[in-house]
Amino acid sequence: MSFELFGIKDVAIFDLWTLIHILSGISVGYLIILLLKNKGVNKNKSVIIGILSMLVIAYFWELTEYLSETGIFGSIIMNWFYSVEFLPNRLLVDPLTFLFGYFIVLKKPVTFYPALILNLIWLSLNIFIFPDVVYLQRLI
Repeated sequence: MSFELFGIKDVAIFDLWTLIHILSGISVGYLIILLLKNKGVNKNKSVIIGILSMLVIAYFWELTEYLSETGIFGSIIMNWFYSVEFLPNRLLVDPLTFLFGYFIVLKKPVTFYPALILNLIWLSLNIFIFPDVVYLQRLI
């Protein structure tokens, strides 16, 4: 089995969506930080809860993505997802880059709005303009 370090999602460890996982981690991480702060959770405990929450969300998303790629939600969604993602990317890279986004926003909360805006632009392009999730990757 051959693989690429950077490329299309079914054969690569890293892809363009890796960057989006970081941006999503910043966005979701900020919301978790706010939620825990509003609940009055102390700083040390909130970091641990934040890490665990981020990992649960990341792996839940990866499961949902896998089910989408295999056609459980229909062929239109399956075709948009293009193919089943490379396993090391799915199980390691995506969740860890999502978690990395949490650590970024934990140290630099000002990254939330730029990350959110870039994330929304990226998702809008991929959902409403591009024919599938690897369209831009194939252009590179």
